Order: sequence, then structure tokens, then C-alpha cells
Amino acid sequence: MKKIIILLFLVSIFVQSSVVSASDEREDIKACMKKVKEFANISVDPFDAKYESHWTSPDIVRWKNVYCDTSFDRVHNLQVSGTEYIVQSYAGEKALSLSKKLKEKIKKEKDRLEIQLEKALEALRHKDPDLKEIEKFIDNGILDTSKCSNQDDIN
Repeated sequence: MKKIIILLFLVSIFVQSSVVSASDEREDIKACMKKVKEFANISVDPFDAKYESHWTSPDIVRWKNVYCDTSFDRVHNLQVSGTEYIVQSYAGEKALSLSKKLKEKIKKEKDRLEIQLEKALEALRHKDPDLKEIEKFIDNGILDTSKCSNQDDIN
């Protein structure tokens, strides 16, 4: 009896993972199709897709002249007829390069603000700190950072 219960449990896990896998496959193919249309302005047939599922890396969807790797409905890399449209989830090499520059700029600004905060906190530890001046010191640092933050969104 115990063996039958274990066998039924294993079969139910297999069936459940197959259903999830088929659903993931459909979603990944749809995500790739959408990006192929958006970036290369061509349509691909979902029934012509070749799907490779991977456990530890993104799944791969292929059509003739199309390579797309994706996971969780997000396209990480897209190449159509030898042209790379999406690289590491960004719209090409230039966008990827800019993303790295922007992250570095933000990191530097964050580091600068953290140093400024440490100076302010140190000043607050001394006798009779000038609270208004310390607050102004921090506000000026934040204002320097927020000069361009009048926009809520880019697009």
C-alpha cells in the first residue's frame, strides 16, 4: 500500500510539472514572438518554433533566422538574421553599455551621499550641533542629486 501511495505521488508530481512546463513554453514563445515583432517588425509562427527547456539557464526559442532566450516571460537575448536586437535584456549593445554607465553613476552618487550622511551623523554626535546647518548640508546634497528628477517617467 505504501508503494502505491508513493507511486501515485510521483506520478502526480510528473503530471503537474508537465502542465507547468507546457504553460511556460507557451508563455516563452509568446514573449519571443512579441519582441521579434516589436524589434525586427516580422511575424513568426508559434507552430514553427523550436523550444529548448533548461533548468539552470534561460530557455531557448528558435525559428529560421531567429534565436531568442527567455525565462519567466522575459526575453534576455534576441537575434534575428544575424542582428542582435536584445542583449542581456536591453535593446542592443548600446543600451546595455549605457545601462552599465548609469548604474555606475548612481553608485557613485549613492556613495557620495552616504559619505555626506556620515559627516552629518558625526556632527550630530558633538555637543550643541547646529541642527539647521546639518539639515541644510544634507538637503543641498540631495538637491544636487535631484536636479533632474522633475520627471516621473522617461516614456
